[in-house]
Amino acid sequence: MLIERVVLPTPRPDTVEAFYRNVLTVPTDGGLRLGTTVLELRPTRPFAGSHHLALSLPSDRLPAAKRWLAARTDLLRTPGGDDEVHFDPPFDADSVYFLDPDGTVLELIARRADPPGDDPDAPFSMAEVLRISEVAVAVDSVPDAVERLGQGLGVTPLLEGEDFAAVGDHRGLLILVDPGRAWVPTLDRYPTTEPLEVVVSDVAASASPIAFDQGSRVQPRH
Repeated sequence: MLIERVVLPTPRPDTVEAFYRNVLTVPTDGGLRLGTTVLELRPTRPFAGSHHLALSLPSDRLPAAKRWLAARTDLLRTPGGDDEVHFDPPFDADSVYFLDPDGTVLELIARRADPPGDDPDAPFSMAEVLRISEVAVAVDSVPDAVERLGQGLGVTPLLEGEDFAAVGDHRGLLILVDPGRAWVPTLDRYPTTEPLEVVVSDVAASASPIAFDQGSRVQPRH
């Protein structure tokens, strides 16, 4: 599954767009372009909690990306003080985390399933981002949401539990989460139920749109 577009609600679209454009140096032609994914900001009222997006990098580029990012914004740390998180399979990746002005938990992730970059020693650029590979959706029942995605899109879980599931593959994952489960790495922020929209491709030919209980929507592009 590929995530082609994310419509992210924000009470401060100008401030958030300026962060992506000026701090992260993200191209803004027709939306915020993060690799093959377009991030669109939708104005909304203030809301509690945090969204979560992960941006995939070439598999060997996290060290350079971490240095680049740390010079521009604060890195989030685990309760033990680490500013980098290692994931065993099935994620099989290393990540660093930071916040946008709305408190969205953003992640730069280097998955070993993705190819390496052209030059591991070159200075990092956001032009190297491959795509948005994770979008979190808060749901009332994670098992029910997993079942609905399987029926509606023909996608299966990479990892599944009662309060957390990752549905799709390393290229694109919908992170289904209970609103009471804290976000890695700080474990002091919680998912928002403010609805967002996701457009996906490379799913079943018979895929149909899905609207979750909290209002978030997943739209297949055939």
